[in-house]
Amino acid sequence: MANRAEARTDLILDTDGVLLPYAPIESARLPFVVTRLMGVEHYATEVVSRLGKLSVNLVWLTTAHPSDVLFMTDRMNDLKDGHHLGLPRLSLWRPRITQKLNALILYEATPARPFVWVDDEIAEIEIAKVDEKFVDTPHLVIVPDRNIGLDEQQLSSIEQFVANHS
Repeated sequence: MANRAEARTDLILDTDGVLLPYAPIESARLPFVVTRLMGVEHYATEVVSRLGKLSVNLVWLTTAHPSDVLFMTDRMNDLKDGHHLGLPRLSLWRPRITQKLNALILYEATPARPFVWVDDEIAEIEIAKVDEKFVDTPHLVIVPDRNIGLDEQQLSSIEQFVANHS
């Protein structure tokens, strides 16, 4: 992973539903699984490995507490580095994804650069807002199936986008 000054593209990742699918291990279509001390969570090590090889600035945009992200990424050596983008205190009156979108807009505005945003909760309205706000900035929004996480086609799209904007 490169740092923000070195990398030309930001990879902005959620955790649950992206790298940690919600489906039970028996039904998940993943090549590898891992068990954590605090319960069973699984992720595709091939996906983590391929993302880790990209020359990107890794940004965690998740409602998970920063210590939980560190705990998780400590077991994913290829995604160990990265910046946790702090979210404002979550409001019961505003959807989480709207708060993530606002944090993304603030982060990418300083300065705007190509980015990939991956989150399983992004709705069409948020995609439209990203397209409107970043009309002059190359970007890719990926919405994985929360029960599977990133699939091969989505991962290949990310790799291609990063290759085209490096």
